[in-house]
Amino acid sequence: MYDPPPAHLPRRASRLVPAERSKGLAIALLSVLVITPDAMFIRWAKMLGASIWQIIFWKYLAASAIGISSGVCLLGGLGPALEGTLAAPGHVLFASLLQMLSQIGFNIAFLKTSPARAMLFISLNPLWTGLLGRVCLGEVLPTRTLVALLFGAVSSLIVFIPALVCAAAGEASDAGSIAGDLIAVATGMVLATYVTFMRYTLHWRAEASIDLSAGLGNALCCAAMLLVLISTESGLTHNLGTTFVAVITVDAICISSFYVGFTVAPRYLVGAQLALILLLQTLMTPLWVFLKFGDVPSSWTLGGGALLLLTLAAHELVSLCGRRADTESDDFEWPSPSVSESGNGPVAARGEEAGAASLNGDKDGAGFEYRHFGDAS
Repeated sequence: MYDPPPAHLPRRASRLVPAERSKGLAIALLSVLVITPDAMFIRWAKMLGASIWQIIFWKYLAASAIGISSGVCLLGGLGPALEGTLAAPGHVLFASLLQMLSQIGFNIAFLKTSPARAMLFISLNPLWTGLLGRVCLGEVLPTRTLVALLFGAVSSLIVFIPALVCAAAGEASDAGSIAGDLIAVATGMVLATYVTFMRYTLHWRAEASIDLSAGLGNALCCAAMLLVLISTESGLTHNLGTTFVAVITVDAICISSFYVGFTVAPRYLVGAQLALILLLQTLMTPLWVFLKFGDVPSSWTLGGGALLLLTLAAHELVSLCGRRADTESDDFEWPSPSVSESGNGPVAARGEEAGAASLNGDKDGAGFEYRHFGDAS
């Protein structure tokens, strides 16, 4: 369980704003939508003659440049970004390493096991996120969210049933699939850890330039792929053309847009709900593959996607009803975020009163109960 920093260390007001949950929901949905074509672009680039290592290197090279630039803008400029990095270098480095590990694990899992099994095990990350949020941050999830997490896991399982049946029949029973399965599970855990650590840092070390972690993580991933390319015969530009550059550029823009939203959304959403929304990527990816290559999604994919959409819609409907009931109650008051003029740099920080009200036993607009980070209960 995370403990707060020593009291003598100066820190900015918490940047978590659970009262503005609807904003976080919109950002998360848009972020997931823009990254759904990623698998289609990867397949397209591979058909153009590029190796998987070339695709990863150039994709994350462009994504890191865009991500770091976006992070600097979110932090208010290069000066505040450097100041925040020096204020909490360990937090920025650890978040960047988690980002790098999730990216490398995602790609290696697809090389070591079947795509269906990899996506299934990675899609378990909402469960890990909910568990880490409860244990480490004291986030108490309402029953409806726990039920939604369960149905989200079931919807992912439905999508991959045909491939899992084929694997059980012996078509993907090679020894490498066991390692791939473990890597996929670990990738989902790393992703959950990243979301949880982001929320911890946004509250306890809000002065940290955590907005740079996505771009820096992509840069570290790019550096790792460069070492692989140097040790192989494929080279950086071998067999690549202008069409490949265009495809990778568009894909990098999509990925960078996702990570910008993924950096902002944890300020407004509980980690478990953010991870639940991320499941839409798994279920919408086949649609882009169908539009480009004509691969018709199976009935299992359509059924799993319909179940997840219904689950998310029902969860939001129940949350809306609960929000209206709380608004009509005399005992309920919305936490009112304010902008702190103090602190290091011009990054907009939320008032201490709003952060304290939201994180010491109160509930946000969706009924999530927050307790002080580090409490045992």
